[in-house]
Amino acid sequence: MLKRLPLTLKLLIITILAAALFSFIIDTYHNRQLYKLYESELLDTLKQQARIERLRFDYQIKFFMQISRVAANYPPLIRQLHSGKAGELKINLRRKPVWFPGRSLISSQVHPRLVMLLNPDGTIHNSFSTQLRSIPISLQPPSGYLLTHSIGQTMLSMIDNKPWVLATSGVYDEGVLQGYLMLASPLDAEFLSNAHRYDVAPNLTALVDVSGKEPVILASSNSELVPPGMPLGKIEKSYLVTGKEFFDYGSSDLPLHFISLQSKKKIDDKLNIVLHVANQQRNLQSAGLALVFILAIAGLTYRMRRLSREVAAFAREHLGVEISSQSADSLARLEHDIHLLEKKVVEVHEQEINKEKAEKQKARQQLHISEMRLYEFFNQADELIQSVSPEGDIRYVNQRWMDELGYTPDEIACINISSIVAQPCLIDHFKRLEQLADGGSPGLFESILVTRDGAQIEVEGSSHAHIEDGKLIEVHTIYRNVSMRKQLEREAREHREHLEHTQRLESLGVLAGGIAHDFNNILTTILGNAAIMSRHIPRQSEAYDRLQRVIESTERGGDLCKQMLAYAGKGKFMIRPINLSTMMQEITKLLSVSISKHVTLTYQLENELPSISGDAAQIQQVMMNLIINASEAIGDQRGEIHVSTGVIDAGPSLLDSCLANKPVPGSYVWIEVRDNGCGMSPEVQKKIFEPFFTTKLSGRGLGMSAILGIIKAHQGALKLTSAPGSGTTFTVYFPVSDKRTTPSLVDTETRPYMGSYPGKTVLVIDDEESIRELAVVLLNEQGIHTLEAVDGEDGIARFKEHMQHIDMVILDLTMPKLSGENCCREIRKLRPDVPVIIASGYSKETVSPRFLNHEVTAFLQKPYTPDAFYHVVHSIFDHRN
Repeated sequence: MLKRLPLTLKLLIITILAAALFSFIIDTYHNRQLYKLYESELLDTLKQQARIERLRFDYQIKFFMQISRVAANYPPLIRQLHSGKAGELKINLRRKPVWFPGRSLISSQVHPRLVMLLNPDGTIHNSFSTQLRSIPISLQPPSGYLLTHSIGQTMLSMIDNKPWVLATSGVYDEGVLQGYLMLASPLDAEFLSNAHRYDVAPNLTALVDVSGKEPVILASSNSELVPPGMPLGKIEKSYLVTGKEFFDYGSSDLPLHFISLQSKKKIDDKLNIVLHVANQQRNLQSAGLALVFILAIAGLTYRMRRLSREVAAFAREHLGVEISSQSADSLARLEHDIHLLEKKVVEVHEQEINKEKAEKQKARQQLHISEMRLYEFFNQADELIQSVSPEGDIRYVNQRWMDELGYTPDEIACINISSIVAQPCLIDHFKRLEQLADGGSPGLFESILVTRDGAQIEVEGSSHAHIEDGKLIEVHTIYRNVSMRKQLEREAREHREHLEHTQRLESLGVLAGGIAHDFNNILTTILGNAAIMSRHIPRQSEAYDRLQRVIESTERGGDLCKQMLAYAGKGKFMIRPINLSTMMQEITKLLSVSISKHVTLTYQLENELPSISGDAAQIQQVMMNLIINASEAIGDQRGEIHVSTGVIDAGPSLLDSCLANKPVPGSYVWIEVRDNGCGMSPEVQKKIFEPFFTTKLSGRGLGMSAILGIIKAHQGALKLTSAPGSGTTFTVYFPVSDKRTTPSLVDTETRPYMGSYPGKTVLVIDDEESIRELAVVLLNEQGIHTLEAVDGEDGIARFKEHMQHIDMVILDLTMPKLSGENCCREIRKLRPDVPVIIASGYSKETVSPRFLNHEVTAFLQKPYTPDAFYHVVHSIFDHRN
């Protein structure tokens, strides 16, 4: 029969059955959960009610204490004890005695059943009760009890096998004990029922004696249901006991529990009522759910019929297929229509897929061609190209990158960018990464990459971030190797600094030479005039001694000028062949007494050493100064100074690193002084050759500057190597002598010379008036007529005017308008035979190369003495005669 039913109806029946089964399972589960939940809530309610009943019970107990304290201060009660008449127990009183206060205390829910007024000795003075007919014998307390419990304390005690509550307070009149007031009440059903709440169904309350092995009921609010003496374990079978785990009340006489009881049958009845209501609600929900399913199936059937018509219309309109089904079952008809539509759609889809495959194949070919072009472009680029993940893993590099850094393609996947970037550049690399992740652009930057073998290359690069959905995907970086450019820049900077240092030293040399020249002119005037004056003063006079000291000071000033001229490379030299190894051996003894006793001097001298051309005294000064400075650098510590000599073919690269005046490449003899002293910082090395710079506490600071001047004057070079704590090495290079000599001027050895040449005429040309006056005075003393000229042009004019009468010309080298050199040449053109004496503060070796052979007759070094002046003049006149 079910087979004949339409599929829609079958589906409806199955759905209803499934809904009913599901509803039954859900109802059963919900009922169990609801039962547990309501049971838990009911237990919580009962426990809360038990707490309230316990508090009300405590309130009754505590109120007894309050009544006893208030009543003990009632004046009539005090007077009754003090002078009142004793009486016997009065029972079933409706009205209180006049000595007991407050009707409200008696008639309230908490009221004492027995009131006793006791004498100080514990005997009963008066008493009354609302219910008792006699006072229990055990209730009459001894005097010791009263003294101990006379402060209104509440006690629970067993009296005649029944629990009683007692409250006792002392009665005082002006601080004197008059007696005691005792309130008492049995803890029976009436007392316990007062603890019930009357706005809810009351629990049964009971007092339990827990002093024995098994708890026993002492009293309850319903003696019929829970009689005294019944064990608590028996009651728990029929009642739910609450409160005992929360409250304890007792005293030294009677430990008790106050508990609340609720019938389990009543609890089950309440829960069953709740479950019955819940079941009715679930049944209604199940019926509603079935109705919803029925409506849903009906709607689904309608939608399937409509969808079937839409499918037929779609097939007819877009695919050209007529779909018709005679099935009465809507679902079967829809299934047939969809099956036909599916076949047609598959055909169309296959055609679209074939077309799409062809387009994708063409796109893949074009993409492959583009990738190959891009790959070839990247690999042929001179730049280093890389792609790096945010974690630093290298994903792609070009061939240039691998060639520069030395990695193979298999190694690329195993390295991280942190091992490629040099350690000092890692912080800047991570800063750029953060900037790129935030959407910024770091621009052009510089960094250092480490190759596979540990070498470092300097690069210049730029980075671009690939970001999708706000997340950094890759960082693309292009590097350019700028190591060669950076090396050239450093070399250019070092060369520029070296050139600037050399130019500064040259400028200082020019300045020192100019100062020495001008200072020599001043010293010449002072020395000449002082010598002239000393001739006219007796030797025994004090003035003669003072003039000698002036002469000596002037000569020391001249020595200082010589040092300055030596720094400028314009000192006076006596040129001869010198063997540096031989010279070092000759001054060994002198050096041993000039250096510290803690310093060891060692030599490594070349035996077959070519000679150099130079002034032996000046070369010796260079060696002495270098070795003494090395000893001072070692100080009081033990150290070693090593001196060595040798010969070398010096090329431009070596000479460019030295301090020199454009030395010519060739063979050079070198001497090296190396110590293990304190060394020098780069700042000190830059200033050590400057005049007046010194690291000593005393000294003029001209030692090293003079050494450099002497070396430059000998066409040599000096190289300095030093570092703090590593000692210092000075290497001096002198060109090998070619045994050729330079024409020199007449030597001017000074010796006393006296003579007279009357009728002779001498032209004195000097821009310094004091120099001219001194020369005129000295010549006039010899009977020589003089002519004066203030500069070179004036000298030529005066020479032309008196050309036939002039026998000699004394010419200054440095003058305004026309220099002494050009003035000499003009005079030679006018009279080639006239003697010319050059007077200059520069040395003869500096001046001689500026003149041709026989242009200058003699040289006079400033500052000069009258004897030196006379010697030059007289030697020329004597030679001509």
